[in-house]
Amino acid sequence: MIENCLLCRIAARQVGAHVLHEDDRLVVFLDVCPIRPGHALIMPKQHFPYFDDLPADLAASIVVLGQRFADAMKRTAWSV
Repeated sequence: MIENCLLCRIAARQVGAHVLHEDDRLVVFLDVCPIRPGHALIMPKQHFPYFDDLPADLAASIVVLGQRFADAMKRTAWSV
């Protein structure tokens, strides 16, 4: 964890967030400035300075989880 990284602090639960999902590698929480209702962020718990630093399996896990959330959101009142 990087102490001055807000996303790391959210993942470590040092900063409050409305968490929708958490597992050993990822955390999903609602955006504080959403572009539409239900706008959520999927973040790795481990800090990576750049997108291309993400291991391929972790990037794939983010995409798969994003698809699951997109499907669930289409079936709820958050759908636009």
